[in-house]
Amino acid sequence: MRHASHGALTIRLTKGDSIMLTVTDVKRRWLRAQRYWDDHEVAILIVAAAIGIELLGNVIEHGRLDFRNIISAYHANISTELLGVFFTMFIIKHEFRKRDNRRVREAHVRSELIEQMRSSSHGIPNWAALELRQGGWLVDGSLHGINLHGGNLNGVDFAEADLQCSDLSGASLQGANFKAAHLSEVNFCDANISGANLSKANLHEANLSGANLQDANLDSAKLNEANLSGADMRGVNLHNASLHSCNLSSAVLSGVDLASGKLQATILHHADLHAANLRSANLQRAVLSSANLENANLERANLQESVLYQANLGKATMTNANLFSATLERADLRGANLMGVNLEGAGLFETRFDASTILPDGEKWAIDMDLARFTSSSHPQFWRSLDSASPAYKNGG
Repeated sequence: MRHASHGALTIRLTKGDSIMLTVTDVKRRWLRAQRYWDDHEVAILIVAAAIGIELLGNVIEHGRLDFRNIISAYHANISTELLGVFFTMFIIKHEFRKRDNRRVREAHVRSELIEQMRSSSHGIPNWAALELRQGGWLVDGSLHGINLHGGNLNGVDFAEADLQCSDLSGASLQGANFKAAHLSEVNFCDANISGANLSKANLHEANLSGANLQDANLDSAKLNEANLSGADMRGVNLHNASLHSCNLSSAVLSGVDLASGKLQATILHHADLHAANLRSANLQRAVLSSANLENANLERANLQESVLYQANLGKATMTNANLFSATLERADLRGANLMGVNLEGAGLFETRFDASTILPDGEKWAIDMDLARFTSSSHPQFWRSLDSASPAYKNGG
């Protein structure tokens, strides 16, 4: 018998006895039952299935339910099986809880170590990085997107670390080891990475603008589409590095060895390449407007369709370079050696020469010379080289 009064439920058990349950009590007990079901769902279903199968088998065998026969025949086996099921589920649940607790502890330790990476105390970040490596977190992607802005990380070992999309802007990373590290889209803006080892590192779309990379090792590094604008790269090792489509505008690369460099479509606007070695470099469609290439070595470089507007190429060595359809308007070629250069289709409007400039045919420039014979294929005296090493070779493409 039930009586409802003011949000309470009265359950009458026997004459004179009753239990008063509030709505809150009912909700609490319902939630407790739900939690019990969630914790023991599998065990309950197994027991229910076992009972159901036993009852069905008894009906099939005897034509009716005979509980006395079921209990007398199977009570020992059933009790043993039930105990086995419950013990098994208890052990499984215990192991799951241990695993979950271990994961929570590991996550806490990892967070603490990442926090220690931000320490300004000498040696603490190195120790934290070592612990992260031993835990496997340095290489498994756990450090994606971490913020180490302005950190003191000199000499830290990040070899093969996965730090994609992380913030290392303004950090001090002198002598750090990033060999074969995954650094795509990492922010190194204004960081000091001088003397660091970045060989074979993946720096695709990384932001290194304004970074100090002096004497860093970027051998075989992938810098495609990276932003290196304004970076100081004096003394950097770029052997076999890929710089395709990266931004090197206003970067300092004076004296850098970029021989055979992969610099297609690279932006080098206003870059300082004074005395740089660009021998056999691929600079096709590169933008070198206002760049300083004075005394640079561009021998056999591929500069097809490149933009050299107002570039300083004074005293540059450009023998056998390919400048097909290049833009050389207002460029300074005084004292440059253009022996064997292919100038077909090149724009020479207001380009500056002097008596020390060596033209493609080996002659010195003079004010009355017709330079169209080097640039226009329709010119009656269009010049082609007899040297097979020249891109302007008469039998060449």
